[in-house]
Amino acid sequence: MKAEIEQALAPIVGLPIWAAGREVDLLWLQLGARRRLSDDGGEREVGTYTLLIACPWRLVTADRIVVGSGDLLTPADPDEEIETFDWDIAGASWLDVRLAELTVAHESDPPVVLAVAADDLGGIRLSLTAELVLELFPTSTPTGHVSTEFWRLVQPGTDAPSFVVGTFGTEAERES
Repeated sequence: MKAEIEQALAPIVGLPIWAAGREVDLLWLQLGARRRLSDDGGEREVGTYTLLIACPWRLVTADRIVVGSGDLLTPADPDEEIETFDWDIAGASWLDVRLAELTVAHESDPPVVLAVAADDLGGIRLSLTAELVLELFPTSTPTGHVSTEFWRLVQPGTDAPSFVVGTFGTEAERES
């Protein structure tokens, strides 16, 4: 699976990651040239590629975690009560704050993917400029009755199949 993943991700090497955000608990990253796309949801700005991440992940430097998937469950407001915190509200989580800060900090010089390394379990490590590394590490086991998607690489607005990685291995999936 390692070689197959690295081959599928090879086209993103050299591309900038110019936007990051989330929809519920799914992280999305926009890579490559910016373009406008109109669809049923209205008009939106997308990259040549979108990386959709559903497994645990973290963005790190050599000595610290800059932001990670676990930040979703931490309130942005230090006075917020954990017991009543609604992480699903846009902007409410520490993850939202950190992603917004990173977007602003790198607006004029977004991080560029320098290299991709995969493992045989569906995990990947993207080495980026600005001494950043994005690590995805799947944590679900395969079962006979449920499939879990870890992440997918899509080319929005095209007929190209998505490259999907999960407990089922890898597959090319066409949007319906």
